[in-house]
Amino acid sequence: MMGKVMNTIEGQNQAAFIPGQVIHNHILLTYELMRGYSRHGVTSVTYQFNINGTYIKAMEARRGLRQGRKDLKNLTGFAEGNLPFRYLEIPLSSKRLSAQAYDSLIDKIMGKINHWSSRLLSYAGRLLLVKSVTFALTNYWMQCLSIPKSVIHKINVACCIFLWTGKTGNNRKSPVAWSTVSMPKKNGGLNIIDLDIWNTITLLKLIWNLSDKADSLWERWIHTYYVKNQNIMDIEVTTNASWIVKAILNQRGCARGRSWWGDMLHQDKFKMSKIYKELLRDVPQVPWKSLFYGNLARPRAKINL
Repeated sequence: MMGKVMNTIEGQNQAAFIPGQVIHNHILLTYELMRGYSRHGVTSVTYQFNINGTYIKAMEARRGLRQGRKDLKNLTGFAEGNLPFRYLEIPLSSKRLSAQAYDSLIDKIMGKINHWSSRLLSYAGRLLLVKSVTFALTNYWMQCLSIPKSVIHKINVACCIFLWTGKTGNNRKSPVAWSTVSMPKKNGGLNIIDLDIWNTITLLKLIWNLSDKADSLWERWIHTYYVKNQNIMDIEVTTNASWIVKAILNQRGCARGRSWWGDMLHQDKFKMSKIYKELLRDVPQVPWKSLFYGNLARPRAKINL
């Protein structure tokens, strides 16, 4: 019962786990609020007073937040930390995240793979795990971040080794290139999502959300400080924009001038699978798709074939 009325009693800033609200919007808003945290403050403060039109000699400040930081921390109970820190499992920083900031994602994926490696799984079983669990873990991060290609490469390498050997750290050459495996069946692949292309689509979805609405606090923020009644596809990326906004808007080139993007702007729902197919349109199809995947053999036999 409470779920039906939560939207009416909770504020926009408290809606991270409310049905109908997108949790990643709150992560993105936090990035905007932290935009200036990397700036160095004034190292010393001086005061100069004007008395009857005459300035007296400048005086240096003796007390301030720097001197009273420990007392303030004790009074408030706040803990002193460093950037980046994790919020809703996503690392937050005022600067662009380094590749090392994604180590927790890679460690989680490797933990899953190590757990699976202890079981005698067939090719088909390993394929199912790679397509479902690994993608789900990565997709959560991709909903609000532009993941570096080096990180995606590490994930692909780990999944590739596990798929073909059932282990981790094996240097045996794969029988089929990962770029081929991560293609739809009609293109000769195994329907594993290409993470690089998928990340582009998740960022395009954020642009689509910003194109004609401002429902969440983050969307209102972007419209107020960046869009300013302009077309989201035409605004310039200013130098003072946060790194995450720059990463999102830089994806506009993939959609600009495409017919499918114009069609999607008139839709009520952003169809990610449709855009994925559009971005793979130039990949040639294979003539043996129905013979290979349409037979009645067991999944394990199909993989061995």
